[in-house]
Amino acid sequence: MLSLWPWLVSLALLVWFWRKKPAPFQAWPSFTLALAFVAKLLAGLGIVAIYTWYYTDPSKADVYRYFNDGMALAKLHAQQPSEFWLNWLGLAQDFDYDGKYFDQMANWTLPHGNRMYNDNRIVIRIHALFALISDRSIWQHSLLFAWIGFGASYALGSILARWLKVRSDWSILGTLFFPSLWLWASAPLKEPIVLAGMALCLWSAWLLSKKNVLGILGLSAGVALIWKTKFYVLATALPLVPAMVLNRFFPKKLKIGQALALSFLVLGIAYATYVHQSGKDPLLQRLVIKQRDFINLSQAESAGSLIPLERLEPNWASVIRTCPQALYNATLRPLPWQIKQHGAWLMLLENLILLWVAFLSIKHGVKHQKQQLWAWLYIVAMLLLLGLTTPVLGGLFRYKAPIWPLVWGLFLTFPGTVAPLDRCLHRIGFKIGQKKE
Repeated sequence: MLSLWPWLVSLALLVWFWRKKPAPFQAWPSFTLALAFVAKLLAGLGIVAIYTWYYTDPSKADVYRYFNDGMALAKLHAQQPSEFWLNWLGLAQDFDYDGKYFDQMANWTLPHGNRMYNDNRIVIRIHALFALISDRSIWQHSLLFAWIGFGASYALGSILARWLKVRSDWSILGTLFFPSLWLWASAPLKEPIVLAGMALCLWSAWLLSKKNVLGILGLSAGVALIWKTKFYVLATALPLVPAMVLNRFFPKKLKIGQALALSFLVLGIAYATYVHQSGKDPLLQRLVIKQRDFINLSQAESAGSLIPLERLEPNWASVIRTCPQALYNATLRPLPWQIKQHGAWLMLLENLILLWVAFLSIKHGVKHQKQQLWAWLYIVAMLLLLGLTTPVLGGLFRYKAPIWPLVWGLFLTFPGTVAPLDRCLHRIGFKIGQKKE
């Protein structure tokens, strides 16, 4: 019989969200956050249901791949608790290649040691930890991950409102209900952990100017969390950090464009020097291997949403030549006549929102120009990386999740975007009034 405590705690949280309204939602109906919380729980349970009864091969479903490996690690706790904790903390290698428990896990090791692959271990560790306090049911774990996704989405929407100077209520709700974020950041996958890391990084960066020690600790934790969950989400942002630091400390001497140019010039020279001296180009090598293996795996498994993707050659000319196709795949696919599955309509909707926000950025590029520039540089870099390496529409749908909080936040910065949202709610009976800052 399933343990009842995750369900009872979910019910208690639901009641609490109904009765207690945080400051951004004082003018909203009492059920607003309760409805959002229920939506997250249902999304997580729905994803598990789809991969249980519709896509029935657990070896191809991440929700089961991570869960089953987590249970293999948790099984060790009942037999050898000390070995469990040593492996959980990364102090032992019993599940690595040549380890004595290697055959018990299928997703613990990184293929070819390629860091461009997502590291599965943090999600497996979380499942193993949850197994110590649950009945080892994937349905229970779905609830626990949905809690993480809800809290991470709320926190990320709140801090983005501060960064971009927009309405907190709409920023939070958009982060909770944006299609990709509502679905993937509710399931027992990596996306809830990535959002938590992003929220921690942004919040800590904002805190640095007030509480240095706390900000540094939080930033370090957030960076480590993303680094160990989805390496490329963090790696894509790292080249922007020197430019942001230069612009912050020398705002009068260096404009944004100058800081960017100087930062990329220095980074480019440093990387070219390393490649020349070592004879190795790790970034190019990992990019090519990532794309090659993803294409081969998708073809071997006959993925239903394969899209054309030119295979990269081990030179930068090939990467540059493939960039237009990559950007097209990441921003325009699927076109309406290419849609074969219901979920693809959500992808189309998200792409239309992305294109609309891009249009508004060009039209109203003066307001919040600095914040928009940083956000767009990251968004475009992520789209290019995903377009270059992802030959499956379903993968693009899920992997683009980290960009949508930024896209939604940018949308709210433009004049005349919030008032229509308020009016739409008034028409369906939501009397939210005007939020007081």
